[in-house]
Amino acid sequence: VEVRVGSPDLDNTGFLSYPSFSGGMRTVMMPLDDDYNELRRQLWLATDAVYKKALDDLARKRSALQNKTLTEEIPDFSKEEPVTIAEVIPALKVNVVETENLAKELSSLFKGFPDVFTSTVQFTINNTHIRYINSEGSSFVRSLPLITFAASAASQASDGMPLENFIAFFGRSMDEFPQKDVLAARLRELGAQFEKLRSAPLLDQYNGPVLFEGQAAAELFSQVFVPRLVATRRPVTDSPQAERVAAMQENPFLDKIGARVMPGFMNVVDNPTLSEYEGNRLIAAYKVDDEAVAARQTTLIESGILKTLITSR
Repeated sequence: VEVRVGSPDLDNTGFLSYPSFSGGMRTVMMPLDDDYNELRRQLWLATDAVYKKALDDLARKRSALQNKTLTEEIPDFSKEEPVTIAEVIPALKVNVVETENLAKELSSLFKGFPDVFTSTVQFTINNTHIRYINSEGSSFVRSLPLITFAASAASQASDGMPLENFIAFFGRSMDEFPQKDVLAARLRELGAQFEKLRSAPLLDQYNGPVLFEGQAAAELFSQVFVPRLVATRRPVTDSPQAERVAAMQENPFLDKIGARVMPGFMNVVDNPTLSEYEGNRLIAAYKVDDEAVAARQTTLIESGILKTLITSR
């Protein structure tokens, strides 16, 4: 349950107070029994508790803002048109015994690679159902199954350096998931890599550029660059400790809108509506975000120039 008190211009969110950092949100356990009175009671108690906390946070936030000089006033919440969206994919029905046997069969392939010291193979199947409603009139239902296959292996070089690697596949159904022979081929490839890694010579010293290609290039972009494309506002706080923590987490790209951050031939677009790219299923696609705003394309970088950052409401 999340409660916002105040107005879209100024509400209780984005406020940190030591030692409590819970904010205007609370998660509660609900009974599985289809008992209307008990469900209503638990929802009411949770909402009442969050509402009272929100009132207190708003008063303390207003007090803290009186002692701060603001260079610009940004509303706490944007106004959006109400939407009603259903995004439902049928739940997965998986034969557990067959899946377990497949995992064991694939895992046994590592026995043929003595350079692999430890290994793990696992399937994870999730059926997630979300029902969202807010007081603005928006609602959505989202049912998304997900299959995850992950295999990891580890070894150690002769000089003691730890070596590890993994592969992963994701899918919404078994039909679009790689066949057993494809998974087996990737596992054999993973195991064979360790023989080369264990015997690879070490560089004594190197000072110069490094070229990333293939999946490594995508991982570098995802893990290092993409987090800077998310605009996270520094919270208002009445605590010096929280102020120091917030300052350390400041995004350096907040001050670079309109400046060059990539080579001039590169563009970056965030498009959550894209469900497929060059024949590959994109499992992160969605029709509506977690705040009931319909998904849409946003140009972040154009010809190397940072145009905007990804924001929530």
